[in-house]
Amino acid sequence: MWQRDRQRIRIIRLRNVADDRTVVAVSDLGAAPDLADMRERFPELSALWDVVRHQFWVRGIGG
Repeated sequence: MWQRDRQRIRIIRLRNVADDRTVVAVSDLGAAPDLADMRERFPELSALWDVVRHQFWVRGIGG
């Protein structure tokens, strides 16, 4: 789950369904890592980060 914070993309929750575990979960938007941080921490999920960025541009900026 992600949320727009001005012009930043904040990752609110990241869940690994294969392992049934939550990797990131925050309730304070200011404490949530941004997309760039998550790309650095989890580079193996680059396809996911690309989808999040695409959603941001389609929904976040357009809506």
